[in-house]
Amino acid sequence: MRSSRIIAYIFLIITVFWCFVIWSFSAKDAEQSTVQSNKVLQAVTRVSERVTDKNVDLSVSFIRKSAHVIEFAVLGFLVYITFYLFKIKNYLMMFVISVISFIAVSLIDETMQLFFDGRSMQFSDILLDISGALSVFLICMLITLFLKRKAKQEDI
Repeated sequence: MRSSRIIAYIFLIITVFWCFVIWSFSAKDAEQSTVQSNKVLQAVTRVSERVTDKNVDLSVSFIRKSAHVIEFAVLGFLVYITFYLFKIKNYLMMFVISVISFIAVSLIDETMQLFFDGRSMQFSDILLDISGALSVFLICMLITLFLKRKAKQEDI
């Protein structure tokens, strides 16, 4: 097996692992989740205040919603890199499989929360998840297409 193929499989494993990381955040009851969100809020507030020299007033809700976008943005990047490393060239197929995957991971994530005290499934979170993943995935795809087009023009 060539080393590029091994790297592709490593990224596939990392991508699957990241799904479990996402789901692990949902596998907490409301109290555990709130404690975790408050710790992140305190850290972000401290860093923001040092950078801006201003009093920063963020909410736990903002932190939670941002976490959805960021977690799934990382997933979108990992999925794209995995496709790229496996040398998948059919962009329509990549897009369709990715959208289905993002929806599935998000639905599993939100459904898991139904089994933990004080947690609920929220359609708005599903939309945030999918938009975070899809945004980064599409940006990566556009960058790749742009670079390929530029390389072709330089060859002419």
